[in-house]
Amino acid sequence: MANLKQLIKDTRSLEEQIDGLMKLLQASKKKIQEEFDKQDLKEFVVEPEGPNNKKRTGVTLIAKKVERVTINYLLDKLQAKLDKEIFNEIVNKTYMINDMNGLIELLKKAGVSPGEFKKFIDVSTSVNKDAIKQLYSVGDIKKSDLEGCYEATIVKSISIKERKGDTD
Repeated sequence: MANLKQLIKDTRSLEEQIDGLMKLLQASKKKIQEEFDKQDLKEFVVEPEGPNNKKRTGVTLIAKKVERVTINYLLDKLQAKLDKEIFNEIVNKTYMINDMNGLIELLKKAGVSPGEFKKFIDVSTSVNKDAIKQLYSVGDIKKSDLEGCYEATIVKSISIKERKGDTD
């Protein structure tokens, strides 16, 4: 039991150390990102150095600016702008029955109107980004069709890697 207690304490201590190191890492990468932005850099190579910069030992490091764009489509604007047929091709709908007993009871009756039936169904709607890409590639959707129908967010980060084959 004492071993388990110590293991739990040691594990928690490691978690705290990792949290602190992650904060330091994020702060360092933020400073690198700011310098990259300030100097308009996309990549920076750090060659290994020895004493007095004469003998090269170690590995070459390559820092790169990575920018990823995240696109969130606005369903209401897509629906207003696109033809119904195209809109239905790019939207995934999931229907959830929220009252099965009520639905069964209602369906037993004759002459149920769609308005009555719909109150028992919840619809979840999402955009199928792959379908948009496919329709764009075949020309069924143009850039102008999508203008104003999405929000784009650019996420910047820094990647630091060793150059392959660079070892002593």
